[in-house]
Amino acid sequence: MTDIRSVARGMGAMGLLLALAGCSGAPEGAGASEDPATASERAGLVARRDQVAADQAAVGAFRIAGTRYRLEAQDTGWNRPYLDLVMENGTALTVTRFTVQASLESPGRAQPWMQQALQVPVPGGIAPGATHTVTLTPSPDSPWALANATPEAAMKVRVLDVTASTGQLYLGDGSFSPDDARRLAQLDGAP
Repeated sequence: MTDIRSVARGMGAMGLLLALAGCSGAPEGAGASEDPATASERAGLVARRDQVAADQAAVGAFRIAGTRYRLEAQDTGWNRPYLDLVMENGTALTVTRFTVQASLESPGRAQPWMQQALQVPVPGGIAPGATHTVTLTPSPDSPWALANATPEAAMKVRVLDVTASTGQLYLGDGSFSPDDARRLAQLDGAP
């Protein structure tokens, strides 16, 4: 017979309580025999979902008010792409940097021309209540520049994160995608 004190030392107090209660300690919906990689993936998704929800109170009102994708002919014959973003800072924070997930899409095309996270520093910051316009353009050798998208292409943009002047990073609602939600539901055993 195993000595309960050696079990307690090996499992810790919480493990002992769970063992005595007949609980697995696995989150609801997660199997007791869940492999470590799956458990780690699930824990990461849950943590990110919960952080996004918590951060929405602080940065949910930082939003993209408008986007415009355009091409400008260059002397070299290349059509240089530009993305104009109009950002509204409805938060109480001064925003000094934000990251967006940009997806360049055309009507009737199954796959986007490109998808890329774009980090945008804002020298001086965007004050609470202010509107700020920024124009982004890629370097000539980047996937965005090489996409060779058609003029009717449009850029869809989601806010991934926002950095305040204090240095605090807040996750935007784009940091937990519908694909993330589906994967978490799958890990939790939902049909």
